[in-house]
Amino acid sequence: MGLSISRYVTVSLREAGYKADVMSVGRVQTPTLGLVVARDKEIRDFSPSTYYALTAVLSLDENRTLKGRWMPKDADSPGLDGQKRITDRAFADSIVGKLSGKNGVVLSVTKEERTISPPLPYSLPKFQMAASNKYDITDALAHVQKLYESGYVTYPRTSCEYIPEGHFSDAPGIIDAIRSGCPALRDMLGGVDLSKKSPAWNDAKISEHHAMLPTARVPFENALSGTERKIYELICVRYALQFLEDYEYEETAVEFGAEDETFKATGRTTKKLGWQGWEKSDETDRRGGKQNDETEIDEEESCGQVLPAVRQGESGNLLVSIEERETRPPKPYAYHGLIAAMNGIHVFVKDPEIRTKLKELQGIGTSATQEGIISTLFGRGYIEKKKKIIQSTELGRTLIDLLNAGKSSALTRPDMTALWEGTMSDIEAGNVSLESFVTDVAGMVREITSETLSVPDVQGLERREPASAEVLESPCPLGCGHQARRYEGKFGFFWKCDCSPGVTSGDLDGTPVLREKPIEADCPAKGCKGRAVRFVSKRDGRPFWKCRKCGGFFDDADGRPKTREAKK
Repeated sequence: MGLSISRYVTVSLREAGYKADVMSVGRVQTPTLGLVVARDKEIRDFSPSTYYALTAVLSLDENRTLKGRWMPKDADSPGLDGQKRITDRAFADSIVGKLSGKNGVVLSVTKEERTISPPLPYSLPKFQMAASNKYDITDALAHVQKLYESGYVTYPRTSCEYIPEGHFSDAPGIIDAIRSGCPALRDMLGGVDLSKKSPAWNDAKISEHHAMLPTARVPFENALSGTERKIYELICVRYALQFLEDYEYEETAVEFGAEDETFKATGRTTKKLGWQGWEKSDETDRRGGKQNDETEIDEEESCGQVLPAVRQGESGNLLVSIEERETRPPKPYAYHGLIAAMNGIHVFVKDPEIRTKLKELQGIGTSATQEGIISTLFGRGYIEKKKKIIQSTELGRTLIDLLNAGKSSALTRPDMTALWEGTMSDIEAGNVSLESFVTDVAGMVREITSETLSVPDVQGLERREPASAEVLESPCPLGCGHQARRYEGKFGFFWKCDCSPGVTSGDLDGTPVLREKPIEADCPAKGCKGRAVRFVSKRDGRPFWKCRKCGGFFDDADGRPKTREAKK
């Protein structure tokens, strides 16, 4: 599929008169490019719309106030959009008018003790996201591979975030190595408890490989480059967190209101900071960075406060306000966001069956290939990076538009990849034959390439000069019965025929002629066992020899190569 469709698109562009390099197409790289192109289009076509945020402040006494956001009773209300935001100003005004001058009542108070364990050690995708997000490192795999080959970290090409339970006994040696190799982490290491066993140790979660971990080998002084040092410390921190106390907090939710309208305020009180004293949770959104900024603002208003002690049934003065806001466009991809999108690709698929399959497969590509796929898109000129933002280029958008215009449109979406991955799993299980799968793929390739690709005006490509010479053909001198075609090369005209793609014929006054078999002899150079070939100088017609192996030049002596005499 990749080879055939790449050639199909490339040749179509060239035949349309463009100077096109290889336009590579692949079952993973192309839907990945499709994500970037689609996101750029969303941003480009985005038109902001107005919505209204309702907040209320309940004053119970001089020292106790609650601030909460309005909770809709019916998500299908005509005044709301799909994200339960108020889009009708009159609807918002009606609620404010209904509550004006009213007392509010505390309807419910809910408290819940919560505990959060340390974040799991790194899989390669999570590590690539962290390295990009924190240090803007986009070639993390190459650096961590070097650390692995030097013995400082375990095997990096893993999609697992768990550790075999039998490795728990290795912890003292590893922590000692971290203490020696990472002086900057010594304060944090002062709080580790080597008897604490976090949920990371779980044999049931281990697949082919376990999570990426530091080893007990200590990097000697100046052994690591600046980038390698950052990468090594990221891995060490994530391992050391497994031996710190859990983060514990109490979450309180208070609902209050009047006249059948409800507002909700939530707050959080930290009981034990634990591991969060050293690393905040920075997990990248599994949806690929596609976040609702307005929802985040609402959450900040209601969750960022310290709630006073209140009881159900208490009442006080209620003041409701309206804030006019505008929706924001989706955020462009950063490197870590694109990796996250590849691993959470199922959220971009509408078909529920395919969506489920992609979720089971944990995205498209593998942890070991995703960085290379993005690198290929950069190398082909399909995407570009401006500061931390990844955007599609004119060439990248052209490729997606070309494919979307015909039967090849399935290649720009992740659906096909999900189906193929599922089929390959069935082949592995013996439920589907390899031959039938190959037959289906070949049939799809034939169907796509059977139609002429419609090539529009392409802004990102330079046009070729029209061919000035007519195409010359003549009977093949090899006697195959086909026509050979004349081409112009670096050293003049030559002929080729489809019967023998690796054979060229010479040109004699516009007619193909078989080339004479070169005369060869053993190289006379001492110690060389190569073969020298006889040539004739175009300048004076004298014969000379050149060895294919050592590259030496020799004089001709009665049809044999002879070592040249040194000039006096």
